[in-house]
Amino acid sequence: MTGLKPVHVVLVPGADGLAFPEDVHRAERQGAVVHALEMPGFHGHPIDACRAQFAAVSDCIASTVSRIRERANGAAVVGIGRNLGGSHLAWHAAERNDLDALVLAGAIPDLSRFRAESDHEGARRFRASLAASADAGRIGETAAFDLSVALRRIGPASCLAQAGTLDPWLDDTSFAVFRDLAKEGFRVEFLSDNHRMVSSDALAQRWDFIAQVATP
Repeated sequence: MTGLKPVHVVLVPGADGLAFPEDVHRAERQGAVVHALEMPGFHGHPIDACRAQFAAVSDCIASTVSRIRERANGAAVVGIGRNLGGSHLAWHAAERNDLDALVLAGAIPDLSRFRAESDHEGARRFRASLAASADAGRIGETAAFDLSVALRRIGPASCLAQAGTLDPWLDDTSFAVFRDLAKEGFRVEFLSDNHRMVSSDALAQRWDFIAQVATP
């Protein structure tokens, strides 16, 4: 990125663990350095262990950002979180405030509500993972980790959220939440893309955003 700040990008995968080859290739073209995180596995009760899991991911992000700051003082450090990784990234940013900008691609904005109410196979699978039937009524306890909650703690200045109109994980409620966030000043882009969010438009949009962050 000639004439711009050095850029380091921290890649936070979702629960599916998909890699980011398209973003890595784009980073090479734009002269950015990428740091792909290996996520800690989820252990414990699906509700009670949620805070520990988010904290563990946050620790991974924080240690990576700290190493970047030590070795590349003055660089712009941007996080890209895909799907559940977007929720992890946003919660981390709200807690630690150590990133210059965030890109949240294909993340469900109110995951707790999705898991509690949606008829999507993934939501049904989550409810089925709860050993006690009474636990289904406790899913709302995880709302503090929802993407929308974290974003409102951060503020809109340094965030780009990308939602795919062909993403089977996003329901009408999710799109309504994103529209509300857009009304509050957040940059929310609706793209013709699926859950992976790697269409040419999605990639160009988020890397243009990253270049803007790197502009002195």
